[in-house]
Amino acid sequence: MSVEWVRVFYATLFVGDDREYIDFTFQERHYRLTRERLAGLLGVTYTVEPHSLHHLTYGDVEPPRRPHVPYPPPDEEASILFIQPFLPGTPRIPDRLTLVAKTLHLALQQSLLYRQEYNEGLTALQ
Repeated sequence: MSVEWVRVFYATLFVGDDREYIDFTFQERHYRLTRERLAGLLGVTYTVEPHSLHHLTYGDVEPPRRPHVPYPPPDEEASILFIQPFLPGTPRIPDRLTLVAKTLHLALQQSLLYRQEYNEGLTALQ
């Protein structure tokens, strides 16, 4: 039963313009959840000024639509993420990640990258 309501939620989910609200169906009823309503449910004060991570970091600049750098970082920059020794040309595979990097990698894999079926190596995004 719980899997079914999750499927229905995502099948009916609609995000409004400028992410001001979401519409969805739950137990055969239509709901609209605004930022103001969500703040009230969470017991926090709602303010109109944007508090998105992007806005706090970049201001009103449009978010990038592709990576700033289209290639993986060089070995000397990436070496901190891997078990040492990490020599030039060492394979960048998940099994060689440090504990902290492996934990972050698993969190990404279970959330943002869960549909990606490439587990043998690390992509530029990872």
